[in-house]
Amino acid sequence: MVRAVAGIFAGLVCLGFFKPATAQQIEQGVAIVSESVASRVDGFSYKPDSSSDLGFRGTALAPRAAGSARVRTSDSLTEIQGRFEDLPPPGGFGPFTVYVLWVVTPEGRAFNVGAINLDGGKGRLTTTTPFSSFAMIVTAEPHFAVSIPGETIVLQNVGGSVQGTQLVVTSLAARADYRSLAPINIDPKLKAPIELTMARYAVTLAENADAATLSPRTLEVARAALRDADNAQASRSSSVRGQALELARQAIQAAEDARAAAQTRQVGAKAQALRDQLAERDARIRELGLAAERDKHAVELARQASERDKQLAAEEAAMLRSQLDASAAEIKAVRQRLPNATNRLQLAAQLLNRWLVFDVGENNLTVHLTSDSFANGKTELGADARNRLSTAAGILMGIGSGTVSVTPALQFSEDVRQLGLSQQRARGVMEWLASVGLRTQAGVPSEANAALEKALAPGPGVELMISFDESNNNLKSAGN
Repeated sequence: MVRAVAGIFAGLVCLGFFKPATAQQIEQGVAIVSESVASRVDGFSYKPDSSSDLGFRGTALAPRAAGSARVRTSDSLTEIQGRFEDLPPPGGFGPFTVYVLWVVTPEGRAFNVGAINLDGGKGRLTTTTPFSSFAMIVTAEPHFAVSIPGETIVLQNVGGSVQGTQLVVTSLAARADYRSLAPINIDPKLKAPIELTMARYAVTLAENADAATLSPRTLEVARAALRDADNAQASRSSSVRGQALELARQAIQAAEDARAAAQTRQVGAKAQALRDQLAERDARIRELGLAAERDKHAVELARQASERDKQLAAEEAAMLRSQLDASAAEIKAVRQRLPNATNRLQLAAQLLNRWLVFDVGENNLTVHLTSDSFANGKTELGADARNRLSTAAGILMGIGSGTVSVTPALQFSEDVRQLGLSQQRARGVMEWLASVGLRTQAGVPSEANAALEKALAPGPGVELMISFDESNNNLKSAGN
């Protein structure tokens, strides 16, 4: 069915209905690894509440690369701790800047669970996933926010001491082809964040997916963030240059959202073309019937001819309806993959529940860091609180588009020292969260009475409000 829709789409391209992408193409229903590397990857269905140790083996593209992973399962999620070594620079394979770890379900759906930051060919990654049955691969990618794996697979997991049942993954639901994407030369003398190069790749991919027509507002957000990042990096002020990293990250996420939205609307355009063909065929059937009624003298001859034509038309109509159903299913699947604020908030609540205590609001999660979370009388977080926040930060970065508003819990008090300590702790937590890659901002209590009530109980603690951006997610808007 997928090949049938692909054939119709190829025909429409030849007729000029669509412009083919010049820098990225999406292949569907393909082998999980290119035929030059492997044809299958072993996966596992892990037992609940178990711990397993696996290895990673380099493919033909990176035969010296290796790694290991510990997989721990619980009732709500699966934690993956990976170590990797002897990984070559990703730019050596093409237009790539980063390695991404993917979990691939038995049905072939791949999910980006985190980017591996390299240090001399070595890297570590701790992440989580709600799945318990999957295989793992590592690919070289243009940027960290990609939602579809590329062809350049350098590592695949292999069995070890596994608590579970082995399964085999042979195909991917979709795979990106970057062979036409021109690499960006990076001057090693410049000390610019690699995220600036990632952002340029992300914007180029969105432009080549026709996001300028199909998702113009989201693409313009990405372009503006990239311009701001370049200006910040060129500034002589160190404080302004420090903003370049976060601006580049914003550009990457917005560009990926624009590319995914454009892809969805391209599928919708294919479906509309099929509807138009079906309408033409139905009109032809009606015209044949009217012609036979107008000329009674030639009704028998017309009936014989029209019956043959009607049969062919009905067969074509049935085929087009079948293809239309397949396109509708494809649209639904793509939309389900697109991130939005609601499912990001729900996923955050599900994944953070094990690590943090929070209140769930309509549009946010509020985490309470009491005074006990800090060293006695100091601004530094305690070891347990820091470990929990580190895990939570990794989860939030994996979900994407999150903002953490940091507010001193103590707002009104006659004890000036306690007020100052609460404010210092809030500032320290905000700076620490920003240093690990989260988007942060200083929060303000919504009303004075609520702040006064907080001041009577929790002491000089800190409130963290986690929210997700509602923009860039309305796929029904033609202008976005």
